[in-house]
Amino acid sequence: MEKMYADLMDKPSVVFGISGLLLALGVVAVATQGASDLTNPLQRILLSGELLYSLFVAVLIVLVIIGWHIDDLPGKCISLAVPLFFGGTIVRLLLPLAQSGGWLGEWNGVMLGVTIVSIYLAWRIQARFALIAIVSSLYAIIVTSGFIFGMVDHITVPIVLGIMAVGAISIVLITLSYFRIKALIRAARRDAIKKHIVMGAMLSIRFTVLSGGAIILLALPFIILAEDSFRSFGLIFLIGSLVSMYTALAAPAPLLMATSDLVISSNPNRKQGKRR
Repeated sequence: MEKMYADLMDKPSVVFGISGLLLALGVVAVATQGASDLTNPLQRILLSGELLYSLFVAVLIVLVIIGWHIDDLPGKCISLAVPLFFGGTIVRLLLPLAQSGGWLGEWNGVMLGVTIVSIYLAWRIQARFALIAIVSSLYAIIVTSGFIFGMVDHITVPIVLGIMAVGAISIVLITLSYFRIKALIRAARRDAIKKHIVMGAMLSIRFTVLSGGAIILLALPFIILAEDSFRSFGLIFLIGSLVSMYTALAAPAPLLMATSDLVISSNPNRKQGKRR
């Protein structure tokens, strides 16, 4: 089993193919269901801009925490996150003007652009672990949204908040796997980083599966016994837990690609690129 997992991580095209298939299934689910109704409270939240701004702040928090503790880039991550936070906050302060002036769509585009720029800059400073955690979490949110929106008729505030919670679950599972990987890297001397990523991921499989399984067990009573919003909430955590487990188990594949040029230096707290 472990050998099969290690071989699969060595084949990123297979992992990306499975990820694309899940994404396509979510799109098909939405297309099959047709348009879903948005409740008035949800429309107010979407129009308020708070949801998109909260997503932006969450991206910066993940960048700082994982970039600091896993990527060993505290200075770069903080020096990047602080001006981005102030820039995003300035955009947030313009929201009342956007609402009154009728250019809310343009404001949402700018806020989304700031979030995308933040992710791009995380790649530029080589915060590899943080970048993949952020992208994997967003992937879990998108795939879960596709399946849920294709299964419910009315999209409510609890449903959207539950989908956001799925992103948090994905981040937690991936981060705990990262700490296992980091512990192996710190204990090593000079060696290729690849085997430590695979070994750390394999050591985290049991915890990932048990954690996801526990959430699924908690969600089952809501699906079986509850109705309406509570049943939808249970479906979110059932599907979201499965997707989050997949993202946590699949995260080493892009991570291996992103760190293929790294070795562990003689100082266990630092990494450096291979000399050419």
